[in-house]
Amino acid sequence: MLVKTTLRIKENLKKAAGKRAIDEGKSLQQLFNEALEDYISKNQAPTETKTVSDREFAKLLTKVNKEYGSALRKLAKL
Repeated sequence: MLVKTTLRIKENLKKAAGKRAIDEGKSLQQLFNEALEDYISKNQAPTETKTVSDREFAKLLTKVNKEYGSALRKLAKL
């Protein structure tokens, strides 16, 4: 879904982007969307991970199996 917004960018940047869009046969909107998506995907903040003990992991597996075991076994048969 696209949303409308207003941005103020440097004039030389807009001219260069406009030329690049023409060279690539894209709209300025498409060029900016692709560039922003690329920038965000390459600069994602690292996700935090938590180290758990074997005992904590075993408890979690037991809980998952108790709550979802039946459904998971059905899915495994598909």
